[in-house]
Amino acid sequence: MAHIILWNSLADAGGARALGPYQLGSWLRHNGYVVKVIDFCNRLTTEQLVTITEKYIEPQTLTIGVSGTFW
Repeated sequence: MAHIILWNSLADAGGARALGPYQLGSWLRHNGYVVKVIDFCNRLTTEQLVTITEKYIEPQTLTIGVSGTFW
């Protein structure tokens, strides 16, 4: 389901999403990749994060990127 999966953490200051993963995702989509951004990773348990991520992994998945800016 996704060539690239990006984990995004929530900025605790102000509760805003970080823009970087969405900019990167947009650029990648424009260049032919299927991208899934998973938000609020810092608020999920490891089990929840693995369960959600597994839904999007397939043989064509190339990488999982981790945004740790606010983690």
